[in-house]
Amino acid sequence: MSSDATTATVPVLLPELGESVTEGAIVEWRKGVGDPVEAGETLVDVTTDKVDVEIPSPASGVLARIVAEPGATVEVGALLAELAVGDGAAPAPAAPAAPAAAAADAKAVEEERTVEIVLPPMESVTEGTVIAWRKAEGDPVAQDEVVVEVTTDKVDIEVPAPAGGRMGRILVPDGETFPITQPLGEIVAGAAPAAPGA
Repeated sequence: MSSDATTATVPVLLPELGESVTEGAIVEWRKGVGDPVEAGETLVDVTTDKVDVEIPSPASGVLARIVAEPGATVEVGALLAELAVGDGAAPAPAAPAAPAAAAADAKAVEEERTVEIVLPPMESVTEGTVIAWRKAEGDPVAQDEVVVEVTTDKVDIEVPAPAGGRMGRILVPDGETFPITQPLGEIVAGAAPAAPGA
């Protein structure tokens, strides 16, 4: 019962790739259903009329379902696949003598993790410039909410949060140019402020 509660589904979406890019075609999946994936690892190659893009995994987990098969054309924001994430594969059962409070504390630590905000790799694009951050360090962030705007020599990109939680460190400030592979900032996933309960 508790393993169901700690396993969640995370959507893999085709990210915004600029105002003039409305769709892309699936070239090849790098992972198959059931394969383990790491956050930031390339899942699928997509081609658009402007650039070829490697779509990274938004979280660590297992590829649960592929929605867009190779050759399919999908619109920006469309669901490409789903990941199963969570700690359902615990290495050993909890010791019965462990206090409940300590177990709950360990679970909270496990669920809180840092996820890097990175641009999807784009062929022939080597660097970008941060236009403006939409979030400040410490702000609550929803998964897929736009957190930063970036410009390249080909397109302007609204970069979504790879996970929900709290805005961590901003690594590339407004106006700064960065290599396309460099993380722009960090999300502390699972660390959103708790809503007051009745």
